Amino acid sequence: MKMKIVKKMDGFTLVEILISLVILSIIILAFLNLFVFTNKTTVVNNDQLVAIHLAKSTMERIKMNPFSYIDEPDHNRFDQQRNYTADDCTNRSDSEQCRLLFSPLINNKTYEVQVTVSQTADEKKIRLLNVLVEVNLKNSKTPISSKVEGYVSYE
Repeated sequence: MKMKIVKKMDGFTLVEILISLVILSIIILAFLNLFVFTNKTTVVNNDQLVAIHLAKSTMERIKMNPFSYIDEPDHNRFDQQRNYTADDCTNRSDSEQCRLLFSPLINNKTYEVQVTVSQTADEKKIRLLNVLVEVNLKNSKTPISSKVEGYVSYE
């Protein structure tokens, strides 16, 4: 009786290896796209948070010292709403400080601050100014802005 010796060959063929590499590449590319999208969303959300906090902090600064941002009210100055931007800084003695207030550079991005002031007759009697602070990210692919409105008292 003769025994046949059968050699058992273990391993993968070239075709099996190539198919597994293609499947693995597709899965990795899907996750890579997810990470890129998540990173872009995080950057946009961070810029939006900066705009929100900048608008809130500008409003608080105006409440503490309103005339660092706006002109002092006279009899008819704020009967119609008045806008203040970085363009208004050219005529001021502290023009460089003014530009830093209205065009701050945060995280290597320039934000534009616009302050809008109005006053009704009733607000004039109790010495209140209606102030709207709007912050926009300059040169952004996605529009990023934030608004804060409130009243500021003055003496």
